[in-house]
Amino acid sequence: MDNKKIQKERITNYFIDATVNIIKEDGLENLTTKKIGDRAGYSYATIYNYFRNFNELICISMSKIAIECFNFVNDNIYGDSPLSRTLSFIDLMVDFNAKNINIYYPFLSSKVDFSYFQLTTGKHFYHPAYDLLIKELKFTDSPELIADIITSIFNSCLHFYIIMKTPENLFNLKENIKKQVLFVLEKYLK
Repeated sequence: MDNKKIQKERITNYFIDATVNIIKEDGLENLTTKKIGDRAGYSYATIYNYFRNFNELICISMSKIAIECFNFVNDNIYGDSPLSRTLSFIDLMVDFNAKNINIYYPFLSSKVDFSYFQLTTGKHFYHPAYDLLIKELKFTDSPELIADIITSIFNSCLHFYIIMKTPENLFNLKENIKKQVLFVLEKYLK
């Protein structure tokens, strides 16, 4: 790779890393091009030399956070049966996303246009942890369908936890999600 490509990749990563860190620390609502430029060590106007627009930078940054989530879950999943590993998947996803709502909140925000993925890749945003869930659900007849249902349960419960502050703590959130997941699995395993 020539020096210009290496430098472009390095600067691009500075902006992405700065964006990820600001989202984690201050939240999406406090993310500005000026803050990103300052954190990356470049003028905020330079961002537009490396990204088509602010939304593209945010979407790429959210992809990086999703990969961090995948790595966290993949490295820490536990259990000696597919069911126990599925339940540990839920624990780990909640731990990663709910302990710092700044990580998950951008996925709720109407400020982020996730159609970026459809336009650039031809596919909607795809969280890499979804494949881990399907892998754990291979003991069922319909792993993709059940993964979709579990994902909906997880997202709706996490939305209520973040926005409505219900249930009142992470333990109860995890138990609520697991109870609903076990209900679904019982229906599909009969």
